[in-house]
Amino acid sequence: MTNFTNKLLILLAIAFQTASASASPQATIVPQVLDLGKCASNQSASGSVWIINTTKTPITVASAKGNCSCTTITDFVSQTLEPSQAKEIHVVMRASAKHQDLKVTKKVTIMLADGSSLTSNVRMESIHPLYAKLLGYRAAKKTHDAELIAKFLSKDSRIWFDEKTGPGTLRKPSGEGPWAGWDKEMKSTGETLEYEVIDNKLVTVVTETNDYFRLLDREAKPYLLTYWFDENEKIEGMLVSKMPETKEKSNKYEEFKAWVDVNHPGAIAKLQTDEGNIIPSMENAMRWRELLIEWRKATGLPEVNLREAS
Repeated sequence: MTNFTNKLLILLAIAFQTASASASPQATIVPQVLDLGKCASNQSASGSVWIINTTKTPITVASAKGNCSCTTITDFVSQTLEPSQAKEIHVVMRASAKHQDLKVTKKVTIMLADGSSLTSNVRMESIHPLYAKLLGYRAAKKTHDAELIAKFLSKDSRIWFDEKTGPGTLRKPSGEGPWAGWDKEMKSTGETLEYEVIDNKLVTVVTETNDYFRLLDREAKPYLLTYWFDENEKIEGMLVSKMPETKEKSNKYEEFKAWVDVNHPGAIAKLQTDEGNIIPSMENAMRWRELLIEWRKATGLPEVNLREAS
């Protein structure tokens, strides 16, 4: 949580207490729910709650504790708070070493010298260490920092499509590759629906959304991303493959293709293979979008509000 966010929470709490004149004066704890997000099993995450003196007299924060040995308070010192003064309480929560994919909620209790108390719920999801590594890699990719991305990849990391046969394609931390330009231009974003770990292999079910799908009024179709990790828990291989055949919801591709064949003969043949697979590149993505927007306008389809590129 940023300092700006902390200050905003304090101001909102003070404003709330000031506006509620009919309510009895009391100290306030914010946030009432501290979400520490996902954490690898047997690892720890930390955050802060704030005690705000929203009374008109001094109060003394006497002690703070969690209701479980996995939730601890660090560097706590008893302190007297003047009206409108706040105290930060540092909370550390350790993810379960035995249980993965487990969402837990614990409580932190703050005792005041007058015998009253305040509580905040602390949430965390314990995940497999390899999945935590994958989330770190994905976060690094968003920074486009090749040095940071390289920390998650083995030196000879490879990628395959459809089947893991042959040598595969060398993955470069710089993000270069057949789909890099396409994904960037189409503003592709993915969401992991579920994952499974078998030894050093992590299999994820992912859905992807991009401008191509949006312009065709097409819902994302789930696909598989499989990762192999080396002994240092770095990604040494990645396979992009289709899910077992499922019925896809209707989209307007055939209508679009028929319109292009009449108005721009041969255009699609330059953008995809004879098998109907997209030929990825930034230039091709730009051409796809240009044709799709023109088709929608020509056929009276509503305009699609495409998001700005990140």
